[in-house]
Order: sequence, then structure tokens, then C-alpha cells
Amino acid sequence: MSLFIESIRLNNGSIERLIWHQQRMEETIQQLFHHPAPRLQPMLSGASLPMKGQFKIRIFYNTSIQQMEVLPYQIPVIETLQAVYDNTITYPWKYSDRTAINNLFLLRGEADDILIIKNGLVTDTRYCNIIFHDGKQWHTPLQPLLKGTMRQYLLSCGVIQATEIGVTDLQKFKKAKLINALMGFDGPEIPISRIRL
Repeated sequence: MSLFIESIRLNNGSIERLIWHQQRMEETIQQLFHHPAPRLQPMLSGASLPMKGQFKIRIFYNTSIQQMEVLPYQIPVIETLQAVYDNTITYPWKYSDRTAINNLFLLRGEADDILIIKNGLVTDTRYCNIIFHDGKQWHTPLQPLLKGTMRQYLLSCGVIQATEIGVTDLQKFKKAKLINALMGFDGPEIPISRIRL
């Protein structure tokens, strides 16, 4: 079985939203292995981490932590999305093996990223959950491939709401924004007109 991964934002020495990563790790290990999860806080507290700049902490694990790496991070430039359709794709746990998603990414043509459509419903992009603004409220797909930690955090704060979003519903929205643990709420905004169906 593939290892699982947590990608955690380190912002000028501050580890962001660690509790949400711990919770997902615990859910993954409990559901798949019926085993208690290791604690992230003691491991990260004992690590020598950069104090200036933006970094991605990647933790690979199964029932225990197998590897940790710290990499510089820049928010990617994503201005266009290409819809790709796959009714069988699943990614309920954050596996390090992303072969199925990477294969869909090859279908993007000249777009910067993909928007994965499953059974007529909008799900996620390659590395991000997506939210849509209707002029009043931000909405996120009710059934993403992966319930990302930033998505769960924003839902808990009431900043976004989960809504079933079909391909034909996209015209109701004005813009989209990509979110994940590394970009936070500062991810790229994309006009709906730049999503190619």
C-alpha cells in the first residue's frame, strides 16, 4: 500500500493549522489500520525548521512516520483550468501515490491545471480543493475527491459552504479560487470564463 502524506505550511517559522493535519492523520490510520496515530507536535517541535520564508513540510506515514522533508514553497501561477471527466476516480485518503490524478493532468492541453468532474459533479483540481463565488458567498463542492484541511477549516469557520455543484451550475458563479493547506485562502482566483469545459 502507498504511503500517506501530510503537506503542512511553515510560514516564517510558524506551523499552520497543525491540529487539522493531526486530525486527518488520525482518521486515516484509524480507518485503514485500526491503530493509534503518532503525534505530529513533538516531532516538529524537535526539528530544526527554517524561521524565515514559506516552506512545505511533507510528512510520509503509514502506522508511523516514515520520512519528513522541508521544501521551499511558492504559490503556483494558475490562470486557466481544463475540465477533465472521470466517473471512477477515487482519492478519499491523501496517498502519496497520485498516479490516477497525474494521468488526468496530462489531459489539460494548454490550461495550467485541471478541474476534475465525476458523474457530472465538480470535485477538485490536481492539488487543490476549489471554491466558487456567486457574488455573495463562497461555495465548495459537496463531494470533493479529498476533504482537504484548508477546506475543512474554512467550513468550520463559516467562510465557505458545501454545495452540490454540477458542471452546468458553473455559469451561476463569477469566479473560482484554489485552496489547500499551503496556499491558505490566498490561492489564485480564476474567472469562470477561464474554465474550459
